[in-house]
Amino acid sequence: MKKSVISQLFSGIARLLGRGTYISGAIEGGSTTDRIMSSWNPPMTSADSSMLGQKEIVDSRTQDLQRNDGYTQSGSTLHKDNIVGHLFLFNSKPEMRVLRMNDEIWQREFQEEIESKFTLAAESVNNYFDASGNNTLTEMVRLAIGVYSGCGEFLASAEWMPKDRSRPFQTAADYRHRSGENPMAIYE
Repeated sequence: MKKSVISQLFSGIARLLGRGTYISGAIEGGSTTDRIMSSWNPPMTSADSSMLGQKEIVDSRTQDLQRNDGYTQSGSTLHKDNIVGHLFLFNSKPEMRVLRMNDEIWQREFQEEIESKFTLAAESVNNYFDASGNNTLTEMVRLAIGVYSGCGEFLASAEWMPKDRSRPFQTAADYRHRSGENPMAIYE
């Protein structure tokens, strides 16, 4: 049986290159014929399974770098500055179509009042948004970004605080261990 011209061409190229069959995909990174790429066969695993047994050491190394390396500290600070800045602002522009209103003056006044009240509560010296009463909302958001950039995750819980009647609202965020220690202090 005769081979087609294209088949003969590929066979000839494969013989010249010293490889079996010369078939390449459209993406160079998926090539199995390239000399460098042909021996690279990483296992297909999920992101969390690839970190099993290594997350603690990776996190501790990251914390050490964020504590002791000026470049890493500057990068983390720059990251927080670019995302949050010096003040976490609330944008409360009302959805006028849903409210079935068309009064732009009312909309502007409403937005200014809500935003100023929010900023007063969020940046209060009483730290209403923090269950432990230590940080303003801006400081908490900056902390969350620092922790996330350091170890890839951050956990906070919404706490119901009915006993403290001096608060303007009864909920707050808690991000500390119950033992009272603050393992995330290095990210502040």
